[in-house]
Amino acid sequence: MRTKRRFSPLTRWHRLESRDVPAVISWDGGGGNFNFHNPLNWNTDTVPGVADDAIISIAGSNTISVNSTLNIRSLNSNQLVQIANVAVVTVTAGTSLLTAGITVDPGSGIGATGPTTAMTVTGPTIIDGCNLAVTDGAKLSLPAAVSYSMQPLGYGARRSFIAYGTGSKLDLGNLVSITQGDDWSNTLEIDALSGVIDLHSLVAINDPNVGDTRGRSVRVSAQGFSSVVDLSGLTTFTDRDPNYADYYGIYEGRSALLASNSGKITV
Repeated sequence: MRTKRRFSPLTRWHRLESRDVPAVISWDGGGGNFNFHNPLNWNTDTVPGVADDAIISIAGSNTISVNSTLNIRSLNSNQLVQIANVAVVTVTAGTSLLTAGITVDPGSGIGATGPTTAMTVTGPTIIDGCNLAVTDGAKLSLPAAVSYSMQPLGYGARRSFIAYGTGSKLDLGNLVSITQGDDWSNTLEIDALSGVIDLHSLVAINDPNVGDTRGRSVRVSAQGFSSVVDLSGLTTFTDRDPNYADYYGIYEGRSALLASNSGKITV
């Protein structure tokens, strides 16, 4: 899969206007496949959009494929959802529950935005190499996510976990390990900007002694009042090349814990 070298969360997750009367759109499978974007798979023969509540409640064990960026009011599914092709799925209001789990391919992402928005995935959760963002008071909970790996993503790959805005919370409370990538300048940014990121079960942030170790980093920051990153279970944090500088002598990257302007990182 082709990997983008730069990722800017603020260009992907943003405030979205919603219509006054949301529509409930249900999966009927009329399209004969499991492609979310096939309008014939929905009872209205239209693909759910930003003002719509999408419901997938069908028999069997299937994988619903989302392969292009989707902004939707809410999503409830009893089938596995796979987000692929560098797509981002963002929910904007109400409660979303995915009971059969989610697989988010590297470079793809999950977003939740808005003070009434709460998304929970209770089934098996694979998020290796993806981006996660909650903004404007939203909550995203992934209790079945137990590990996160950036391998293999290619040189310069950047990923992010972001909680932006008062009341925003990214709950990764059962995540035990984070493994850095294996190429030059792979970077994971964990940023609480007036929000909360719960990683209280995280034991290890590992930078493996493989591949190109130059400039690789995991940067954890809490900026601003009410910003919290909970790393209270952390015992191991490695950076194989903390002093790397590029050809021009410019510092390229270093893992760090940074709290500023009343932000708090609990270790």
